[in-house]
Amino acid sequence: MRILLKVLSSFVVLGISLPASAQNQMVIDKITELNASHPTLTEDDAIAAIMITVAEISNTKNTCMPESVSIEKPQPATGVKLVLQGVIAGQLKNGWQVYATYNGCPETPVQRFAVLDFSDGLRRAIQINPGRSLANMSVMRDTSASAAMSAYIAAKKTDASCDGKDMDLVGSRIVSQSDDLGPDVFGVRYTGSWKEIWTFKTCGQNYDVPITFRADGDGGAYTHVSGDGTKAVGK
Repeated sequence: MRILLKVLSSFVVLGISLPASAQNQMVIDKITELNASHPTLTEDDAIAAIMITVAEISNTKNTCMPESVSIEKPQPATGVKLVLQGVIAGQLKNGWQVYATYNGCPETPVQRFAVLDFSDGLRRAIQINPGRSLANMSVMRDTSASAAMSAYIAAKKTDASCDGKDMDLVGSRIVSQSDDLGPDVFGVRYTGSWKEIWTFKTCGQNYDVPITFRADGDGGAYTHVSGDGTKAVGK
């Protein structure tokens, strides 16, 4: 999570104004045009970028280094705020969301990555989260601090000496979704709601944090982190 926030923050340019309503057909047409101008990310290219990042994470955190990764088809994330801002600013060519399974690391959950093509030719894979989530990388960035705080408050109740400095997101899962949940449109959903549970680990204990999301009609989401529902779930 910290890697995600650091890298994404490096290309977000302040002062960029986006259209008032991204669900406006003119805006969707423009996002479609931007995606079409640099639409290609092959599975081989995605795997190569992800393996570099996985090796960096493995070296830093001393976690399992997979023999290889198997991926689901890369999905364009051109409509996600952070990617769209980067494209409009000329810092990015495009971005994709990719789910990867680590081969040879059986206890590792599926991992979601953002693969970003920068305008200077650099391609970079960034780990977004372990597990499944409908929250795009911008929504996840905006929600992560309050979700981690909820886990920290619960941890302090369990262990008053816990300082939360080792807080890490170790899992996410989709619990439910509304009947009117809209389709993925270049990485965002414009209608509907859903619920997820994010699992954080700190001070040797895991904590489940329930979160409700409701699409805001502009590519983001209104979120509610359930402090009362946050609970310790084991180690």
